[in-house]
Amino acid sequence: MEKQKEIIITERGVYKKVNDNGRIIIPHHKRAENKNENEVVVDGLGRIQLARKILVKLGIRSGDKLGIYISGRNIILKKMNPKVIESKTTKMYINNKYEVKIEINSVDFSTKHKITTVDELSRILIWHEIREELGIIESDTLKVCVKDNMIILIPKRKC
Repeated sequence: MEKQKEIIITERGVYKKVNDNGRIIIPHHKRAENKNENEVVVDGLGRIQLARKILVKLGIRSGDKLGIYISGRNIILKKMNPKVIESKTTKMYINNKYEVKIEINSVDFSTKHKITTVDELSRILIWHEIREELGIIESDTLKVCVKDNMIILIPKRKC
């Protein structure tokens, strides 16, 4: 006996079918309508998810550090280039058989701003202090602009 599938109507008028596992399936022809790479929504934890196309264009990968700056009412994200201030090389033996050479670097990041990390799902945490200062709350929409190797997030004001 086949399970009945539900249809959900969103405020955008897009029909979504729920599969047997309870996951939402969006038809391919509707996905492009829902995806706006120029806008992101702040989730309940203060994170945003940037479009993969933007990250590839700027050479940003999972695990990269981004500096977060406030400029007026906007947020600027810029890829951090760490400076190695000290480097040590040491040897280590595993099971008294294998010699492994390990290089340990001390990295200096400027502390004049906040630092965040891009996770494997292209999400970035916007620090609570920054959200509070700019009045950004959960479900707020931010416009995304890319200029000179920077990502500029502009809060969209609700009328």
